[in-house]
Amino acid sequence: MSVKDYMALTNLNDSGVPQQRLAESLHMDENNLVLLLNGLEAAGSIARRRDPDDRRRHIVEITPHGKKVLERAERGMAKLEEELLAGLSASERATLKQLVLRILQNQAASARQPEAARP
Repeated sequence: MSVKDYMALTNLNDSGVPQQRLAESLHMDENNLVLLLNGLEAAGSIARRRDPDDRRRHIVEITPHGKKVLERAERGMAKLEEELLAGLSASERATLKQLVLRILQNQAASARQPEAARP
């Protein structure tokens, strides 16, 4: 599973998510998201349906198959994380997690800035 596939599936829930909101949460262009969703739909991991309140919008839902795929990916990631961090204490792991989260938050904040204002 690609990182993009994983991120898309983790942003879905049983009631579904509007496709535009999914694009925003993934920081993806709508056209690129459609290509990503086409692959996930072909694999049986998601389903798209029209929004009954606004027929122009699509709602994206994770399927039972998609949930199984996501669970398998999460188990694999947990195993890999355990292998990678085996030499670190619990305190060191917590510090590393805090630092990585700070990096990701800074990157997300930078991405929201107009390009001219970026360093």
